[in-house]
Amino acid sequence: MQLHLISKSPFTHQALARALSVLAENDCLVLIDDGAYAATAGSTAAGQLTQLPNNCYVLQEDLLSRGITAAENIQPIDYETWVELVFQAQHTVSWY
Repeated sequence: MQLHLISKSPFTHQALARALSVLAENDCLVLIDDGAYAATAGSTAAGQLTQLPNNCYVLQEDLLSRGITAAENIQPIDYETWVELVFQAQHTVSWY
């Protein structure tokens, strides 16, 4: 399993689109920093993410600091869970 970290907003960067183009079935995706905007309920980006068979997460702290409500199927996680995912992954890919 690869862990993909998206730290840029899908509204201003192509990081999410590039990651989605290579995401494998057993990979995980974590939205961090401005990447959390992709989790916004009702957004086009969130619509794409909720259709994925993959595990999709967003850092709870980033949701709170930006006033975002996450869409269904995008699971808010804390820092401890993020670290657990990093240790479980064979590789971690950061998308900028």
